[in-house]
Amino acid sequence: SSTHGFLAVDSAAGAGNTTGQVYYANFRYRSGPNARPDDMPAPIDNVVPGLIRRWQVSEALGDDDASRRAAATDWTGARWTLLPVERHGVANLARAATRAGPKRFAIARFDVAADRATTKMLRLGYSDIARVYVNGALLYRGDNSQYSRDPGFLGIVGLHETLAVPLRAGANAIAFVVEENSGGWGAEAQFVDPKGLASSAFDAAP
Repeated sequence: SSTHGFLAVDSAAGAGNTTGQVYYANFRYRSGPNARPDDMPAPIDNVVPGLIRRWQVSEALGDDDASRRAAATDWTGARWTLLPVERHGVANLARAATRAGPKRFAIARFDVAADRATTKMLRLGYSDIARVYVNGALLYRGDNSQYSRDPGFLGIVGLHETLAVPLRAGANAIAFVVEENSGGWGAEAQFVDPKGLASSAFDAAP
């Protein structure tokens, strides 16, 4: 093993960053065992009501296969991973699916039961591109890729958009078909008013 080395922090202009300008904040370095500095705040879990905290995530799929499955609510014959969200509430799909050639789509899904037929507002976030299906019906498509909306758009995942979701009484299947093009993929969702809804997806990972 190496007993010495060096640390470099650098930035260079390129196709996606023509100025080479980068900002660093709260950067620290020290030798020795990796431990949290005494003055570093403890991480805070995002525990807002109605947050989807556990997703079922498929392996990487082709576009046609992912779209067909989401439209048919057909989850058979694919490998699924029960994926808890990170502390900030985002499901890091790279923990469950690895993009490979044209297989750059994954389904992130959850079930929710409603005590009556109703429409609920669902806040959502994703990276890079997503389609949202509710009980097999395509209700939304969006592109959150970096630079997709303006030259300074970063494509950060967050609960920045809201969708009116029609739910039937009883069980409902909600599926995000997420496309990954560069930089990783993720999904996030939160019901604004979860009253009358029940789902194991609301529960923290055991």
